[in-house]
Amino acid sequence: MAMWPLYPQSFGTPFSTLLESRGKGDIIHPNVLGHLLIAKAVYAALNGQASSLPLTFVGQSRWTKTGVISRVTATNASGQPREGRLEAYAPSAARIAIPGPVMYSLAPGESVSFEITWPDVRKPEDTLLFPEFLSLGGDFKHLYVVDFSGTGGLPRCVEIPFQIPGDFVPGRQIVEGRRFEVTLKTQAGAETVPVEIPADSQVGRIPLFRTLSSDGKTGYAVTEAVYVEFGEALSGEAEVDGDLCEWDTHRSAPVGEPCQARLWSGPCDNRKTPEDAYLRLAFKAGSNGLFIALRGHRELNRDRATLFFDPRPPEQLGMVGPYYWAGMSFAADGVVSLGKGETSTNAPGMTGRWRATKTGLDAELFIPYPLMDTSGWPAAGDLGFSLVWTHQPKDGKPTRLTWSEDGHEWNPLWYGVVRRVETANSPMPFLVRTR
Repeated sequence: MAMWPLYPQSFGTPFSTLLESRGKGDIIHPNVLGHLLIAKAVYAALNGQASSLPLTFVGQSRWTKTGVISRVTATNASGQPREGRLEAYAPSAARIAIPGPVMYSLAPGESVSFEITWPDVRKPEDTLLFPEFLSLGGDFKHLYVVDFSGTGGLPRCVEIPFQIPGDFVPGRQIVEGRRFEVTLKTQAGAETVPVEIPADSQVGRIPLFRTLSSDGKTGYAVTEAVYVEFGEALSGEAEVDGDLCEWDTHRSAPVGEPCQARLWSGPCDNRKTPEDAYLRLAFKAGSNGLFIALRGHRELNRDRATLFFDPRPPEQLGMVGPYYWAGMSFAADGVVSLGKGETSTNAPGMTGRWRATKTGLDAELFIPYPLMDTSGWPAAGDLGFSLVWTHQPKDGKPTRLTWSEDGHEWNPLWYGVVRRVETANSPMPFLVRTR
């Protein structure tokens, strides 16, 4: 209760969402009451305390000609008569339509049902968009119902699977070549679906759809496969002076494709054209650290970026764990300003230089291995890497460009991979992720 004055938007009022979307919080942190509920749930689980919730909930969603309708049924499991009201909320900023609070007066074993419509979900591909994919995308479809009774309210997460089950299995795979397979699970079992990466493409997104039918009813399985070619880090040293002549033979990775202009919530490109901010990255694995060459198109000297590193073994990349980062910007004297993140204890000799060119700018960076809490390149040859670049034009809104991200960069799930090689332009695999 002593913390409540610090969170004036949410204390003492019903949740409009379970996350604080304005003011003190952000899209990945619960508000203060949410933290309290998490702590209580963890405490109960650690102590083996059985749950005895008064209402049980069952939900199901279905496709109609006008979109998705979700039906929720609440049953009194308390053994005592119970009165109250139910209010439904969608995750994050998704819109749902419900006639109003559902009043109930239930004897033990009695049930009450209500239906919810999703105004922004008219067709299957809408479930790929934010914020609807948080509710109806992936293999866990859900919404929130708050059970108000007496003087209290109990938030509940209610699963709302579609009446015709079928989902592409989310996952992460390393692909040699340009053909891969994803798994689709339906009532009939599991099947593999072949997918082709377009020729000459290094990064992209491929939407996948499958119509499902059963007993005259129709449903859909929808997902998106994201592919990013491994970056190539040629073994060797570089002089950090902003002159990129020594990098001309290196394979580079693009940052600036339309599919790479996105916020945590999804696509968002404020550039007039991709050429307004388009970057190519190249890497060298030195004896004391990582060298990065950056060739940028158009005026980028007001931009800033954050580089993230995950030096764990390949089998741990893409999983929960630590990461390290450095922030960068461009100073007027040709220095690349670099600062280590709080997860690093040391970064000896970290430096960078940049030069203006006729088409934009060239830059070179040196990131010492100690910043990543290691003394050398990962023994297995692969380094987890992520770049989040914010392009700030003279006029207009900024654009967030990413190499591999599809979510919040504090989660290493979405980092790409840079592989050390001895020969330039070696064949590189793809990292493929399915939501």
